[in-house]
Amino acid sequence: MRKRFLALAIGGLMSAPVFAQSNVQIYGIMDLGFSRLSGSEAGFFGDKFNSRSAVDSGNQAASRIGFRGTEDLGNGLSAFFTIEQGLSADTSSSPSSSRAIFVGLGGDFGRVSLGRHMNSVRKQVTDMDPFAAAGVGNMLNINRQTTWLNNSIQYTSPSFSGLTVGGNFSNNVGFEFLGIDFGLPADEIAIPKGEDNVNTRLWNVLANYVRGPISAGISYERLKNDAIGYKEKRWNLVGAYDFGAIKVSAAYGTVKNKYFSFLETKGKQWMLAATVPVSAAGTVLVSYNRAKRDVDFGPFDVGTLKGSQWAIGYNHALSKRTNVYATYAQSSANDFAEGIGYYDVGPGANGFESGNFSKGINVGIRHNF
Repeated sequence: MRKRFLALAIGGLMSAPVFAQSNVQIYGIMDLGFSRLSGSEAGFFGDKFNSRSAVDSGNQAASRIGFRGTEDLGNGLSAFFTIEQGLSADTSSSPSSSRAIFVGLGGDFGRVSLGRHMNSVRKQVTDMDPFAAAGVGNMLNINRQTTWLNNSIQYTSPSFSGLTVGGNFSNNVGFEFLGIDFGLPADEIAIPKGEDNVNTRLWNVLANYVRGPISAGISYERLKNDAIGYKEKRWNLVGAYDFGAIKVSAAYGTVKNKYFSFLETKGKQWMLAATVPVSAAGTVLVSYNRAKRDVDFGPFDVGTLKGSQWAIGYNHALSKRTNVYATYAQSSANDFAEGIGYYDVGPGANGFESGNFSKGINVGIRHNF
């Protein structure tokens, strides 16, 4: 017994310097619940659909598993990494989608990393959403944002009395049209001399301020693809204040773009929301989102995409890591937006060939680990 204890002790002492310098953490979310989507309208090329009832993954937050770690390099410098995969927990235990994967360095200068990142601007905006940018009530049903940035560099400064600044750069984030990211090509393509660049580049800058009950932020973003004459500019302004009895939040953004030098769109999108604690464990969530985008095709005014969504939900904490939730949301859109499946609480089966759902319910359980 003494020999076994001595061997364990020696092994622990030998490994201690390693663990003092670096660590790796396994983390994730399992979110599963019942979903019902209804109120389908016919698209330009298809029929209405029956209501959809299912057990779905990620109704409040995307189910995922990840690994992250840091290593102390000395002199205030550290290395860090993240590897994260999405899970379709309702159908498979295998990874189903790529999320973040990056490596970087941190120190007194802030944090800089390279790889695949969640767009800092998207996070800035959706941090204002009480429905956590997932499920039938989430703001991304109405508010269009670029979420994932491949081939990217990300920087975040240290906090200066609550103020941080940062930005992203990517030489190819995939092709976007009317705010929808088609995700192609997946990597930077070599461009022959004399030909236009087919890679869609993105850069942004942003500032966030968090101190006490106040949260606020502003950002500017540019996208460009020379081969299709695509240029896009986006501004976002966000803010929140926690009064204790209620937390209110808001987001406002504008977007203006051009394709092939003859197709232009411009619009605005905004959200008002509130989080209301009703007990030690229970919270009521409400939000209203609205957006419009004017579409011009050369000398022709094609029309305006208009949509809105309101949502109400309840979140009940069973522990620090586990909660149950219920959400109801309803969206509406004008004929133009409805016809192409724009602004909805849940997609139909066949994209442009279907009418999308305008009413949705989520009831489920979420566990963080």
